[in-house]
Amino acid sequence: RDRPSPYCWKTRHPKKTARKARAMNALRWMMLTALLWLVVPVLAQTATPTSMPTATPLPNPPAAACGLPVGGPIYQSATYTLTANCAQTSYLVVTGAFTGGATTLTIEGQGYTIDGSLLTGTQGIILTRLGGRVVIRNATLDGGSAPGIGALDISGSASLTDVTFRNSSHTAIRLQGSPGNPSSGDFTNTLIENVIGTYYSVSIRPAGVEARGLVNATFNNLALRSVIGGNAAIGADRSTNIAHPEIANVTITGCFTSERVFPQKFYGNVTDNSSGLCSGAIGNNGIGARQFSPPTTADCGLPASGHLERDAVYNLRGDCRQTGRLWIPGELTVTINGNGHTIDADSLYAFLTSAGNATIRNAAITGSSSYSLLTYLANPLRIENVHFYDNGGPLAFLDSAATLNKTLFEDHSQTSSTVSSALSPYLSARVTVRDSVFRGNTGGVGAVYGGQADSSTVLEGCITFEGNAPRDIHDPNSVLTDSSIGPCPEDAVFTYSVAAGRSRKDDSPPPTPIPPIRRCESTPKAEALPMGAIACIFRYDAGGDDVLSVWGIDRHSQGYHLLTVTQAQVDAHSGEAVVAVSPDGRALAAVWPDDNVTVKVGPNREGKVLHTTFGAGLHGAVIGTTTTYGPPPGAAYLNPSPPALNCMVTTTDILNFRAAPAGSVIGHIPYNATLTALTRVDGWFKVDYHGQAGWISADYVTKSGDC
Repeated sequence: RDRPSPYCWKTRHPKKTARKARAMNALRWMMLTALLWLVVPVLAQTATPTSMPTATPLPNPPAAACGLPVGGPIYQSATYTLTANCAQTSYLVVTGAFTGGATTLTIEGQGYTIDGSLLTGTQGIILTRLGGRVVIRNATLDGGSAPGIGALDISGSASLTDVTFRNSSHTAIRLQGSPGNPSSGDFTNTLIENVIGTYYSVSIRPAGVEARGLVNATFNNLALRSVIGGNAAIGADRSTNIAHPEIANVTITGCFTSERVFPQKFYGNVTDNSSGLCSGAIGNNGIGARQFSPPTTADCGLPASGHLERDAVYNLRGDCRQTGRLWIPGELTVTINGNGHTIDADSLYAFLTSAGNATIRNAAITGSSSYSLLTYLANPLRIENVHFYDNGGPLAFLDSAATLNKTLFEDHSQTSSTVSSALSPYLSARVTVRDSVFRGNTGGVGAVYGGQADSSTVLEGCITFEGNAPRDIHDPNSVLTDSSIGPCPEDAVFTYSVAAGRSRKDDSPPPTPIPPIRRCESTPKAEALPMGAIACIFRYDAGGDDVLSVWGIDRHSQGYHLLTVTQAQVDAHSGEAVVAVSPDGRALAAVWPDDNVTVKVGPNREGKVLHTTFGAGLHGAVIGTTTTYGPPPGAAYLNPSPPALNCMVTTTDILNFRAAPAGSVIGHIPYNATLTALTRVDGWFKVDYHGQAGWISADYVTKSGDC
């Protein structure tokens, strides 16, 4: 009872009890520490060892009716034997996370197809991660792939035998490795076909096989067929991770077939030790032998379509109508000498797609629906004395080094609001344009796009911009350098077609000698006389005979021929007589009893008919100019033949559909179209085309019936 309560201990004996408590606590801790030093080693020697708990691999997804899971992670090694074609709904991922990289997915394909079409553009079909391994035999992987992901995407190892890859949207096979996770692939009897990759730059994203980083892959017996896009069919390069400079290695042994491959077969560290072309079966019962013959040269001197396979020089000997796109891969050097002829793309997406060393000279190129031509890689393209007209889009250069000299871009149209109508450099393209004309190009961002941030465009010499809409140049990245000296001289001759006096291959060559100079405003009045804004009269000597030639003026400033008359023709008439009439009746030359000669042209939009009279012959002085109003002055003298009620004509080329003989173009008639002929005049048929009447050249049709 005399012991104090703990609650009042400090109250009754504050200093003494505090010192005593601290001493007792210190003694207790010393005794406990000594005991631990003695007991713990003994317990450590006598205790039974126990292992740390390990994670149990999760089960694999269940197999579908075809014998393979439709997607999901493969945690445990397993072998799946296909009993039917499989339609995947998600990618299969082989992960070695639970087995230290030892998880193996084995697929015995039995000749069946693993269909990844639902995954195309978004996912691969089979992926390995963290050292996982995949083994596939006798199967086809169809579809799949996405930007940066292969239909078969390996970060581990793969062993494939008799496998076909088909219809991948970006890359069929992709391998990537690093020092901590190297990758390897052993591929035997592999077919890769119908792959459409995406071109990103000169150095990334092959369409067939992409190997990056610490990768070692071998292909024994390989066939590539119609592998188009990306920067190559097969590429081996360093990792995109700059911390890992290792370069992949791809080796090809055995047989090797490559056809319709673009832009090039190989990029980077690819070693071709193949022994020749494949034959017999390859892949999953695929064909190893070549399936496509090299394109043959058409009668005009140029292949009508196809993938070129060897260096060539094509000398055109006539106008060409293309039936498909021409492809020049990066390994080739090809020259096209147009010799003044026209290449009609016939509404193709593009006339030419080139990754090689290409040259085009002295030609006209027309009729492309989207691009005049497309170029890839850094190989040079040279264009000289070429007339691009009536195309549905620009010349597009992706990483190319292009030089264009004396080139005329005319009447291109663009429906996209983000693309130019005449010229477009992209990526790291380097384009130089010298002594060229951009005229009448409409739509899009403008006639010329300066380029993306890493590209450049240089204008040199004389450059003419005329009538382009909505603008001449669109240069948002400030990469265009204008070093030109100004517009080109009005009498300059840039392309063969300017010299030939026509802007579209449609009817026939000009029927008269070409005046040496055809611009009224730059020619001495003794040689050229303007008739308002609708025609120009040229007078010159031809073999000792005076010649007068009348040319209509159009916005192309080249004009079109109306009529030609010689002094000998004038002298053959006595008294008042009509000497010559243009096919459309808009121009007439008449002689009077006093030997004066009058030229009449019209009507213009205001209905005016212009008259110019020369005294005493074709080379006499102008003695009068008058204006009247009325119909075409020569219409009453055309004397067309009666309607050919039983005449049918079939076009042998793409023809202009005109409002009058040699008149304005109101449309186009396709090749091999059979039409009813309504009327015929010299060199022209008036026909009915889908209820509309118009004129086509008689020189480019076959006739049947009473014509």
